[in-house]
Amino acid sequence: MTSPKGPAGSVVLFSPEIVHGSAPNMSPFARRLLIATYNDTANLPQPVGEPRPDYVVCRATEPLRPLDAPFSETLALPTVAS
Repeated sequence: MTSPKGPAGSVVLFSPEIVHGSAPNMSPFARRLLIATYNDTANLPQPVGEPRPDYVVCRATEPLRPLDAPFSETLALPTVAS
């Protein structure tokens, strides 16, 4: 078994099918968790019973498309005219 370690602010990515766990949070700050799931648009989720709230499950079913330009170019800050 391998225990990943890193400095504060590090990110660990793994398959949810891997058995995993972590020690209790000894920091005064909350841990953040992001669960990202991608489905083929032909495999839309079919909730059984009451569907999860929109802030938990996104209802957008539009397929992802490649950008026209690198994403980093879209992050350029606007310049202020002096």
